[in-house]
Amino acid sequence: MNSLSMSIHDAAVVGIHSNLDDEALTLDLVLEDKRELLLEFKGAQHWNLEGYRPQNVLFGIYEWRAGEEKTAQVCEELGLSEGWVESILAGELVVFELDPSVGLGGYVLARSMEVRPASSPKENR
Repeated sequence: MNSLSMSIHDAAVVGIHSNLDDEALTLDLVLEDKRELLLEFKGAQHWNLEGYRPQNVLFGIYEWRAGEEKTAQVCEELGLSEGWVESILAGELVVFELDPSVGLGGYVLARSMEVRPASSPKENR
């Protein structure tokens, strides 16, 4: 299930930033119509992203939450440790799976995900 209110299909990932103090992981995206977005994972605890290349295009982002039928199966397929799986199944964290068309893919374990225009000011945290 794509959790975004707008399509990120074919969005290019042009940057990755982590802020360990704020527990945030941010992806810089450029849509096909050239709009620039920030995709921020808040409360990011763990991630495994691979394949960052000169061209990185997302097919989609999928959320796996507590209470969903396939969440435990996805956790097993991703090789997550028992501690992470317990946090996910308890509803403390969500698995956000990045499905690439080309390049960057993987997953992020975080409390939430937010998308906003790149030009908007950061919210107070």
